[in-house]
Amino acid sequence: MVGISVQHECIPQAILGMDVICQAKSGMGKTAVFVLSTLQQIEPVAGQVAALVLCHTRELAYQVLGLTSNSVPVTLGYALIEL
Repeated sequence: MVGISVQHECIPQAILGMDVICQAKSGMGKTAVFVLSTLQQIEPVAGQVAALVLCHTRELAYQVLGLTSNSVPVTLGYALIEL
């Protein structure tokens, strides 16, 4: 339930394009804030990249991928590229 308050506080600001600094313990929903607000703002065009997400750890990249795959219609598509 606590994670929902982090999302409730930060997502509206992020969707409006405001800079958001969200500091909370692990498991509080920070990644969901980032993913959901990013997906809300993009307007995908077939054959074009709409968003590029760089993550500093593989674990975070897979967490972002998991949230994205649950939130994006399959027809839009997404990809995870490991470097």
